Amino acid sequence: MLVTVLALLAQFYVALYPVGGPNLDPTTWFQAYLAGPLLVFLYLVWKVYSWFVRPADRPLFIRTRDIDIYTGMRELERETMGDDRLPGEKRSPMQYVKGVFTSVF
Repeated sequence: MLVTVLALLAQFYVALYPVGGPNLDPTTWFQAYLAGPLLVFLYLVWKVYSWFVRPADRPLFIRTRDIDIYTGMRELERETMGDDRLPGEKRSPMQYVKGVFTSVF
């Protein structure tokens, strides 16, 4: 969501002050910024649709601790990420030591 807002702000600035010169023409601005209102409209339509038809898609954000990144991941990929434990499994003291030395060296 933050990236979308930043992209809309950047596009607004580029549409207001185009690269070719300081010509402030409303027609040119509207043509350059046409994606902005369309993006906001489509987002609102999706939120209204998801509120009534797809209740699972209602939240505006998902907390990081609720995201499961390990389900369906191969063992090699999990080792590459540096965490070789299953979800909900506690780390042994040796794994903490290995993690410290791996991150330092």
